[in-house]
Amino acid sequence: MHDICYTIDLTGCVASTPSTVTCHYSWTFCYQGSCGRLPAGLQQSAPADQPSVVAAYLADAARLEGAAVLAFQALERELIAHGAPAHLVARARSAQRDEARHHAAMSNLAARFGAQVPAVEVEALAVRTLIEFAVENAVEGCVRETFGAAVAAYQGEWAGNRAVLGAMRSIAVDEAEHASLGWDVDAWARTRLRPGELARLDTARRDAHERLVARTLEPIAPELSAVLGLPDAPASTRLMTALAPLWS
Repeated sequence: MHDICYTIDLTGCVASTPSTVTCHYSWTFCYQGSCGRLPAGLQQSAPADQPSVVAAYLADAARLEGAAVLAFQALERELIAHGAPAHLVARARSAQRDEARHHAAMSNLAARFGAQVPAVEVEALAVRTLIEFAVENAVEGCVRETFGAAVAAYQGEWAGNRAVLGAMRSIAVDEAEHASLGWDVDAWARTRLRPGELARLDTARRDAHERLVARTLEPIAPELSAVLGLPDAPASTRLMTALAPLWS
């Protein structure tokens, strides 16, 4: 998930009385980027001028859906390399098809709002050790993708734009399956890891959860909630509370 942030620029102040000063500010919001499985080696996209914060969000979301295709390709490759059960490999392969549909859907939405979708660039990496692979899955699947599935479901209920509403309802179903796959991969990997490695895995998941909690407490641009149905900080807190038993 990209950082959430906002900046406030002071544009001027006027003293209406000796004891009263009125100041005007210009607010610039960053936004909570899409939360799903990202591949190791994903390169930052070059900054691009977009016509609105909604367009910028959708462009980034479309790019990250494209990146998720590559993330599940890597997941499939490493599951095979480490001798995972065939049903996990098949689900990783199916997830690639899902993410390709998501990329197309989000790209179409981005185009509706006049956005240009950046290209996806990922550095090619060799197959990693099982613990390295498991740590990434714990962060990307058990934390980020699990929360992302909840956010997609929330958008499917609250998006003010009908096209976004329909797209997110469809995407949410797939994302719930992808989150479930992450937890099932985690359960399988744990049967293969040593006690010290299991402790490292638990720490990685806990740290990822804490980072996610901190980021969801920050404000987002109001139009992202109104148009796209993204949860604001209080709604994100409610989602995190509902998901807490999974991470405890």
